[in-house]
Amino acid sequence: MGEKREFQPLTGADRLSVFLYRTGILLTGLLLAAGAWFYFSQGDVEDWEVLAERARPWGGIYVLLLFISAGITSFTIHLYVKKFRILIKRLYLLSVVFLVAGILYKGAGDLGWLFFSPWGIPSLLPLSLCIGFVAAKEAFCFRMVEGYIIAMFLPFTVLVIMLRLVAPAVGGVMIYLITFLYLLFMVRKIPMPFAFDIGDKSAYEQ
Repeated sequence: MGEKREFQPLTGADRLSVFLYRTGILLTGLLLAAGAWFYFSQGDVEDWEVLAERARPWGGIYVLLLFISAGITSFTIHLYVKKFRILIKRLYLLSVVFLVAGILYKGAGDLGWLFFSPWGIPSLLPLSLCIGFVAAKEAFCFRMVEGYIIAMFLPFTVLVIMLRLVAPAVGGVMIYLITFLYLLFMVRKIPMPFAFDIGDKSAYEQ
């Protein structure tokens, strides 16, 4: 993909799928920005347990919105190659399975355990791979180098923070960098003509 022209007239379904896809990208960017702001507002905290405790009040809704945004993009991404479309959907479903398993084991009342703890890795790592996959696909198609960096650095950041391998302040810097890159990616991607996402419909593998 990556053709910057309209091959066939877009149908209503085409426009809806692109709208949803870009809405998912927008929501993901806003959520990353919200996470970065949370880190910034907790700049005095040097203990992961304190940070996790302060994240609990909003952790549940944040997780829900993050899964919704990643799910939208995972299921509306436009790819000619069928195996790649299947791969991103399976990654997303894997993250959901581990989320549900964690809820069944630890309870649904508090999803704060997903953050700043190894318990979150089985669910948030595949989810970060889905987000990175979308960014890498756009980087490949439209030469947005920041997409490749996101695809590599976001899963790495998730692992580092979940395992608490660095101090919270360092984790915050990593989140700031990812957020900056994703917002740059977002503002470059969203204004593109819808036809750029659809490409040549005759080239899609069934």
